[in-house]
Amino acid sequence: DYYASRGLGDVYKRQVYDYVKKNAKNIRYSSVIKQFSKYNLVYEVSGDWMLPDFKPGDMLALVEVPENAPIMNGSPYVIDTMSTGLIFRLIYQQEDGLLCRSFNDDRFAPFSIARDDIYNIYRVIGMLRTNV
Repeated sequence: DYYASRGLGDVYKRQVYDYVKKNAKNIRYSSVIKQFSKYNLVYEVSGDWMLPDFKPGDMLALVEVPENAPIMNGSPYVIDTMSTGLIFRLIYQQEDGLLCRSFNDDRFAPFSIARDDIYNIYRVIGMLRTNV
């Protein structure tokens, strides 16, 4: 483990995680989408890996998936990881973690995330898109 090899343990990793979570520009913690009643946070899509269904600027209402809850394979989720931060992809459960795919597999190769690299998983329950 990167942190353990430098004498830094879980407390340090948690401090880094909390700092990033507070300062991430594409997460919003307030209830800005009143059309969706129960959600944990809002994520603003950036990048083109989920086109054509999700465009940069789309606002996604997310609900946290409880630990050990089943994943709907092939559905869009936001994964909060220790190593990379937030990842928005179609996910598939694997024995040792998750397989992440894009709608554009011809441009963006699928990749795996180890289970111990995942802080939280959020399911997309709604989306708002602006006309601009």
